[in-house]
Amino acid sequence: MINYSFQYGSSPPVLKPRKPLMLLIASVPDDNTLRVRYMDRRGTKFDHTGNFDVPEFDEIEIDKIILGGMEGKSASFDTPDFAFNRICDPDDNGKGLSYAAKIVEEHKIPVINHPEFVFRTRRDRLYERFSGFDGVVVPRTLRIAPRYCREVRALIDEGEIRLPCIFRPAGGHNSLGMFLIERPEDVQELERYAFDGRDYYVIEFVDFRGADGLYRKFRAVWIDGRLYPRHMFISEDWKVSSKTVFKTADAMKQEEEFLDHFDTWIGAEQLAQLKTFCGEIGLDFFGLDAALLPNGNIVVFEANPCMAFFYDTGRRHYVARYVEEIRVALKEMLLRFYRSVKAT
Repeated sequence: MINYSFQYGSSPPVLKPRKPLMLLIASVPDDNTLRVRYMDRRGTKFDHTGNFDVPEFDEIEIDKIILGGMEGKSASFDTPDFAFNRICDPDDNGKGLSYAAKIVEEHKIPVINHPEFVFRTRRDRLYERFSGFDGVVVPRTLRIAPRYCREVRALIDEGEIRLPCIFRPAGGHNSLGMFLIERPEDVQELERYAFDGRDYYVIEFVDFRGADGLYRKFRAVWIDGRLYPRHMFISEDWKVSSKTVFKTADAMKQEEEFLDHFDTWIGAEQLAQLKTFCGEIGLDFFGLDAALLPNGNIVVFEANPCMAFFYDTGRRHYVARYVEEIRVALKEMLLRFYRSVKAT
């Protein structure tokens, strides 16, 4: 006897579409050092110097690899739909960038922020590429490895760099270690640095003070062909940073107006020039720190992905929606990139 069993009212299981698999590529610095942020019951959290943070999205599955500065075994990972290179500093993470470029080429992985374009954002290379760019000023920048202060003095005396100029270590993306050389005799103050063969930058200082004597530096984020405002800091110190920024009601009001009216605050012609500049950098996602000069030009201090985009804005609550706009724009860019890859 044959026994048939039926289940009425049921339907075939619904198969959920597979999420895109993104390979997130990071690296340790070339000197193989890591800083432990915390080590407790949550696990261990490392700061990977020379990488930028990428938020996680429910719509995208992420596989992560961290490349080392020393030659090791070949990286092992599942074949992704595409990769996102989050290594951002050619000064500190050059070996990781080279290894990442090798991986995406050998495995033919479509990649966002190709390592080769990240290499081109090094401060001196950015100046070499964009010196004389219409409407956008990139300050003259020299990369040197001096053994003595007199070598820096010689650059000034021979006219290779004009005063005032900024002296700073190569690598790092904050105001730490920056020194302003205003007079030739100030060069002796560079004895505070270790002249042991490591690289430094000498950068001509562009005075970007406003008519009120204050410095205004803004950050914008380039995402897939569009600029998004992130913040504007106002300070009486030329080293404008979160540590020197004014937190007065008036300063925050000016920042809010900048965010709400970014396009008109910069100006249509200046915005068009800045977009052309960003497009020629070649990266899909990066930030730029810049200022609007009195003559209408824009001075760009740096343009690379090594910036904090998603940190908590504290009592500057009005910034939060712009941070969310950047996060959503990044997610949409990743999904568009995935769809374009699948279509080819």
